[in-house]
Amino acid sequence: MKRHIISFFAFLLLASPLANAQSLKEGEYTVNGVLYRVHESKEYSHFGIQRKNKPYIPENKETINGLPSYYVKPVPTNEAVWHQLVLNVLGSQRISALKQNKDRLRITFYCKPNGEIYYMRLNVRKHSIFTLQEVVKIEQELLQKYKATLKSDNNEHLQLSWTGITSELDFSKL
Repeated sequence: MKRHIISFFAFLLLASPLANAQSLKEGEYTVNGVLYRVHESKEYSHFGIQRKNKPYIPENKETINGLPSYYVKPVPTNEAVWHQLVLNVLGSQRISALKQNKDRLRITFYCKPNGEIYYMRLNVRKHSIFTLQEVVKIEQELLQKYKATLKSDNNEHLQLSWTGITSELDFSKL
């Protein structure tokens, strides 16, 4: 009997970190020496994850070619590249689970005009099965290996100091 009780408590002790890894919760977490902030949006029913200490981003000019700079809307032309990097990080079994759960990963990339990433904000649904560890691994992979290619009318985005590009990977459509 004692053996069963000890086995049961050992199982609970081992299983609880796995259970906690499955659910995102609002707060600040250090992963691999980097502080991340997880924000729960009650209005939009999602979690936003980003580094707490973001790099300095210079201000954009007020106008570009006579128009307010916020009218300049660059479009990414290589979204498939970041999608593939994410799929490579996750592996086929995890992709299947995310597909079954109809998960989506939405990322806002804050980029330099040449496509290099300053930082990013990653969003997942409230009932996502993504773990914080997976999101951080994705973020680190993209920071190391992804550079957006951008286009805009008359290449006006090249006059910006930065731009925000939001893109999504819908696992239910894979």
